[in-house]
Amino acid sequence: MGKRIQLTTVEDLYQFLTYDDNRYPLVSLHRGGPTSGYPENALETFAYNAGLQPVIVECDVRLSKDSALVLMHDNTLNRTTTGRGSVSERTLAELKNYVC
Repeated sequence: MGKRIQLTTVEDLYQFLTYDDNRYPLVSLHRGGPTSGYPENALETFAYNAGLQPVIVECDVRLSKDSALVLMHDNTLNRTTTGRGSVSERTLAELKNYVC
């Protein structure tokens, strides 16, 4: 098992994110992928990729009409779901009915 990363200050974080040719490079996953068979910006995708190698995951969170936090890259549902319109105009129950 690898060494556990412990960051306790902003300086620790800065040093961790600064390139150092004596370490493995940091891999950043924009929206969690792309990974064939896994949707973008989804917990399952993050977990799958984190199981392959250490990664930094960039994800996006939106707020639904009823104030639920939803993982969604776009402000609208149009590109990645069967829904249309703004995420913020739908309740969580409505959002759960759309297919990705």
